[in-house]
Parts: sequence; C-alpha cells; structure tokens
Amino acid sequence: MGITMKLTDSILKRQKPDKGYVDLNDEGTPLVARIKANGEKIFIWRGRVGGKQTKKIIGAFPAMSVVDARATALAMRSEAKHVIASPKFLSQPRFMTLSKAFERYMKEHGDNLSSGEGIRGLMNLRIMPTFGARDIASITRKELNEHFNAMRSEYTGSGINRVLAHLKAFLNWCVREDLIEHNPAHQIQKKAKENIRRRVLIDHELGYVQLAFADMDKYHEPLMLLLHTVTRLSDIFYLKWKEVRKTVDGFELHIEKTKAGVPHIVHLTKQAQKYLPERPANAHDEHFVFPLISRARGSSYLSKMRKLTEKMASDDRRTMAHYTIHDFRTAASTFLSDQKGRGNQYFTERGMDMLLAHVPKSMTNRSYNHSQNLDERKEMLTIWSDHLDACLAMVTK
Repeated sequence: MGITMKLTDSILKRQKPDKGYVDLNDEGTPLVARIKANGEKIFIWRGRVGGKQTKKIIGAFPAMSVVDARATALAMRSEAKHVIASPKFLSQPRFMTLSKAFERYMKEHGDNLSSGEGIRGLMNLRIMPTFGARDIASITRKELNEHFNAMRSEYTGSGINRVLAHLKAFLNWCVREDLIEHNPAHQIQKKAKENIRRRVLIDHELGYVQLAFADMDKYHEPLMLLLHTVTRLSDIFYLKWKEVRKTVDGFELHIEKTKAGVPHIVHLTKQAQKYLPERPANAHDEHFVFPLISRARGSSYLSKMRKLTEKMASDDRRTMAHYTIHDFRTAASTFLSDQKGRGNQYFTERGMDMLLAHVPKSMTNRSYNHSQNLDERKEMLTIWSDHLDACLAMVTK
C-alpha cells in the first residue's frame, strides 16, 4: 500500500530505498510517488477509469515538481469521472510519451502527406519541447490552453491556429488508436482571428512575378512550374520523378498525395513543360525532381521575390502590394471563373475544385461522382498558361 504523507520536493529528494522501490501516497490526492533503489523517481496517477482500477505514469522527478504532479493527478481524477474506458484503452501500455505517440502518428499518417515535413517541424518547434516527454494521458486541456495563450506573442498572424489544428488532428488520431480516451485540445478555441485574403494578383503583377522568377536562380524552374500548374508549393518542391508521367502529347504530374490527402493529376501545358527539367540518367523514381530545392530550408527566396517585383513595379511607376505564394492559386481561380471553355460554357464548380485539388464539399459528389474532370482541367490550364504569356508580354514591351 505504501506510505501516506503530504508530499513535497524536499521529501522526495531525501528518499532512496535500499532495494526494490517504495510508493509514497500523497495525502488526499490520487498522486503516488514511486522511489526506486536506482534513484529513479516517478509520479503515478492511480484511480478508476470506466469503473476499473488503473494507473498512469505522469512524469518524473525532478523534471516535474510535486506541485505540478499533484495538479495533473487531480485534473486526471476529475476527467476520469466522465470517461467510459474501452477494453483497448485499458490494455494499452501504461506509459507513452507524447513524442513517441507523435512518431507513430507521423509514420502511419503524417509522413504520407506532402505537408508532412512542415507538420513535423511545427510540432517539434512548438509542442515537443514542453510536452514531448510527458505521458500523453496526463496532459490536460488547461495546460494546453495556457501553452497556446503564451505563444500568442510569438505570432503576428493566424499561424498559431495552424499549430493548434495540427495538434488537434494528432490527438484525434490518438483517441482513435485508444492511446487516450478523449482529446484534451478539443474545446480549445482558435487563438487568432482568421482573415480571409482578398488579394488577387492582376495582370501586370503576374507579369512582374514571372520576370522576378527569371532572377531566382535555382528557384526559377520550380516557381514557374508552380505558377503554370496552379498546385501547392509542396506539390512541386517535393515532386519525385515517379510522379512525372509521359503522355502522348507531353507530360502529366501524378501527385500521390496532396495536402488534402488525395492524389492529383496535373496536365502540363506546352509552357509548363519548358520548366520541367530533363530526368538525369542516374535518377531513381524516389529522387526529387528539384533536389536543390527539396533540401533547402527557410523562406528567404520569398523575400527576394517580393523585393524584385516591388522594384520592377516601382521602376514602371506602379505599386506592388504584399502577396504570398498561395495568391497564385487565387489569381488562377478568379481568372478562370470568368472564362468560357468549349461550347461557350463557363467552367464548372467541380472542375475548379478538381483543378485546385480540393475535396468536393457535397456528400453526394464525394460518394457517387468520381469523375476527375481531366479534359476540363486541361482546357483550364491551357487558357491560364496563355494568359500568363499575355501578362508577361504586357510588362516586357
């Protein structure tokens, strides 16, 4: 049963059994401090989940203080009152750190996404230093909420919401895998206001962007390919040779998995094909098409790109407002929405969704309509590439 007393940090520092271990029960709380002969001291929450006696390791002393361990144990007791534990949950290992669970998540799910590297980077930067070594079952909503409130000062925009979204998705996976019984981040609200971007690049701005790309060295070809294909940055920067397919009239990109988690086929117009490099003789299918870009870190190229376009506009006595890579997709979508294809018909909403690799919103479309709208998308991209040529000619006269 162990010894019951009011635990303090100083008491734990002095304790060391001659052999085996001794449990010190914190008086009036479900917290237990287990002191081992080898010097290891761990905190354990002991209580009932779904009517069954169980225990979970909370953390280790002195990395976690008695005060923090007590607060965590009390929070776990309060949450356990509302939990109905599944047999799979009760059979899980008694201790799993957040970082270990996250590695499982990335291996089984996240690494298959084109945005996987970005997700891993954000979580390692913003979440793991504070919670990585903690037992995932011991982490509370209050702790996470306080952590995100403290992070607000480090963000000027809505980027903090992306971190929260990635954490929620990961913890939802943990619930599905029965690593935890509920998601402690579920009810945490967004920490920044989401501003809908109204920025649409107009014709002469698209011309300056293309002129700037020509001075971007190793970024020239991938950025031009990105602009002509209306894809996401990760689709091009991490494009592999196995995703490049030869067709009767040129090439297509068969992107295995986009940010939305779906495969995507992209027709390359004759203009876009100029920016697809020739495959090296020693290139394997798993090799990147743009290896210098895929290994690059940081976003200094964005700053250079904006400075170049701003100078070009200024030299022509025009202005160039701030823009992002994502604004290329907005410009294409806006332009094509006002264009007509074959039969003098406007392009369909589904065709636009397929072009942008969006998952259709309608349940009926998702369930019954599996058309890729390839012919329509091919026509869209042809019109878009021709428009980009006209925009470039506008600023090079």
